[in-house]
Amino acid sequence: MPGFQRTLLTAAAVAAVALWPSAALAQMGYVRFDVASVADTTFTFATIGARWISAGQVGLAVDPGHRDALIARFRVARVDSGVATAVITSQTGRLTTSHVALLSQPKHPFFAQPLFWIGAVAGGVIGFVVHGH
Repeated sequence: MPGFQRTLLTAAAVAAVALWPSAALAQMGYVRFDVASVADTTFTFATIGARWISAGQVGLAVDPGHRDALIARFRVARVDSGVATAVITSQTGRLTTSHVALLSQPKHPFFAQPLFWIGAVAGGVIGFVVHGH
């Protein structure tokens, strides 16, 4: 019966990996911020609740009224008191306050993800059970 148990556990592990839900596309996308004001080569947007925004990050400005058509690319110059100031690095059209800024939230390293540790523990348990004590 040990061969049957090993086959059953291996099949269960393969099924669990194959059926594990992947991240939704919206979770991997950009975070949107309303453009508050526009100057000649800079603009500002509110960052309240997004503590991960820092100077040096790059993003896109899009027009939500035209199916997120690209308007400009930018680099965050500074963040102060919940307001970020960004420098426009290239543009395809004039940026206005009707547009939105898109920034990608930084990803955490693989070992900081709970799924990594769940997999490590599950692999250890399966290996211990399959190969005996």
